[in-house]
Amino acid sequence: MIDGRKNRKDFTSIVYETFKDFAENTSIHGLKYAVRRDIVIYEKVFWVFVVLTGLGGAGYMTVLFWSRYTSNPTRTSILTAYAPNTAVPFPAVTICNINRIMADQVEDFTEKLTIRAEDVETVRRAFPQLLAFVAIDTKVYNMSELLVLHNVLVENNYNDIGVVMKKITQPCKDMILKCEWEFETVPCEQLFQETLTTDGNCCSFNYIREYIDMSRISEQGPSVGSSRRRPIYTPFNGFNGGLKLHLDPEIQAVQYSSLHSSGLKVMVHSPWDYPGSGSIYKIVSAGRQSYLQVSASKIVCSSDFRQLSIQQRQCAYSDEVKLRYFKLYSDTNCLTECEEKYLYAKCGCVPFYYPFSTKRICNLTSIPCLDDAIGTTLVNITKACDCPSQCEDIFYNVLSSTAALGREEAAPTSDFFEDQNVTGNSIALYVYFQGLKQTILYKDIITSTIYLLSSFGGVYSLFLGCSFISVVEIVYYSTFRLLVNMKLIGRIDKADARPRKDEAKQPVEFLN
Repeated sequence: MIDGRKNRKDFTSIVYETFKDFAENTSIHGLKYAVRRDIVIYEKVFWVFVVLTGLGGAGYMTVLFWSRYTSNPTRTSILTAYAPNTAVPFPAVTICNINRIMADQVEDFTEKLTIRAEDVETVRRAFPQLLAFVAIDTKVYNMSELLVLHNVLVENNYNDIGVVMKKITQPCKDMILKCEWEFETVPCEQLFQETLTTDGNCCSFNYIREYIDMSRISEQGPSVGSSRRRPIYTPFNGFNGGLKLHLDPEIQAVQYSSLHSSGLKVMVHSPWDYPGSGSIYKIVSAGRQSYLQVSASKIVCSSDFRQLSIQQRQCAYSDEVKLRYFKLYSDTNCLTECEEKYLYAKCGCVPFYYPFSTKRICNLTSIPCLDDAIGTTLVNITKACDCPSQCEDIFYNVLSSTAALGREEAAPTSDFFEDQNVTGNSIALYVYFQGLKQTILYKDIITSTIYLLSSFGGVYSLFLGCSFISVVEIVYYSTFRLLVNMKLIGRIDKADARPRKDEAKQPVEFLN
């Protein structure tokens, strides 16, 4: 029992002597006064209080710096405002007729269908009600008439409503009459492609339409292909150096539009983004020439920025998030997929304007469900879907101006119209870069690891006067020096317990 107490006492004394040695020699200011023997206890308490206060202040500042490092680690600055136009692609331009259903084409299509005599008028009245497919929250349908039309279409082997809509909307070749790109006249079919959007059948320029071929998905994952189309770039600016179009929206006496207007809807968006509700758009009216002046801002990121987690930088790179249908990630494409998924969950089918989807296409019997779901889709998918913004992205800003279009008013572009029949329905559209310079934004981290370490060093130097050597001293005295002292005391104890040689040889004296 006595040996145990002695051992505990010896260990406590060893630790105290080691700490005293550390306090007397460390580079931490003020600690040596707490163990000096030539000062009274009140002075020692004072210096202990000073050291603990400094340690508390340093700890508080450490927490503040760490919180700043983890919660708000990024910043965006202007790298250059003078990047050439070739630093960013020319925007995609998607043109849709506001008049979603053409009365003349409905009449032509109806005449080609095999219809019972008593259903002809019902079918004629039902065709315009297909506007409900592409009009948000528009109660313009009569289900009894739509069911008659549905049966007629099925009997005539028109089971795909997308095919039907294509036959009753204006085709690109009738809408786009003449095209000029970078001062040269180009066949419009080489520049534009038919595109399905949430506005129905439209015509797109410079849209990189890349979907994953779901029929080729294997166990290794979807095949995305090795080659990709590149977007179009241009070094020019001004309305003569961009995209110049002569358009005809074919204004008719009866217009089927949810916008209660006539003309064309022009969407300007990134070449890789699905043209939908997130795109910038302008309405151009018949008999006008419209100038869309485009400026671009491109975001690039540092290598240190990429090392942060998605939660810290609050954005994702295109190779970090995989989409089901689109080869390239963007928040617009992600939201489009979420909208498709949401509508399928609600109605068991998807509208015809999702060409990438492999799910069942809705027919006329699904219109009531779609009409109810589409009105709340944007709100629901924003809440339900995790679609982080892109770390590296391109934003387009569009300024528009218009003027009357006629032979005299169109004098600056008379060469473009010299072989054209300019009517009251004609539209001249010019989409071009406003200037020769674009803006490059740079995302970087505010507090790097080096900055964080230097901040910690400054804080502890300010409050305690210590440095990296102080950390080494703490480690040294708490491990190596303590172990050496313990072994040294152990050797002394053994030496004291062993009898000396001269004492062992002395004869034992007995007292009488």
